[in-house]
Amino acid sequence: MRSSIAVVDLPGRPYAVSIDTTYLKRDEDGDLFFVGREDTLIKTLGYRVSPDEVAEVLYASGQVAEALVSSEPDRERGAHIVAHVVLAAGGELGRLQEFAARELPRYMQPSRVEVHDELPRTASGKHDALATARGSR
Repeated sequence: MRSSIAVVDLPGRPYAVSIDTTYLKRDEDGDLFFVGREDTLIKTLGYRVSPDEVAEVLYASGQVAEALVSSEPDRERGAHIVAHVVLAAGGELGRLQEFAARELPRYMQPSRVEVHDELPRTASGKHDALATARGSR
């Protein structure tokens, strides 16, 4: 099957990574084979959490105009869930946190909510998760 992905060879590694985080292995003939794909699921407290599901609840609160959910490594939990939000006009952080605590199971609740004036975007207009995470540290 032909693919239009761009492959980036990593020096000293016997595999390559495509720009969409698909892992490929190159054999001695130079052919590429699928190894796996990195997903966006957050592993925390033994659960697999979809950042999109958490963001949907944040949007449903009516308190946010934009939301991006990411994670940070944690030795004990696996990862902390971090919500990056732009509050809607009249939106309040306290009401957002109350809504999330009421609507989300404990393991899906963000450990931290960071309020931004705006969230960085990629050239294609999508939220830029890497730039957002770098800006929050």
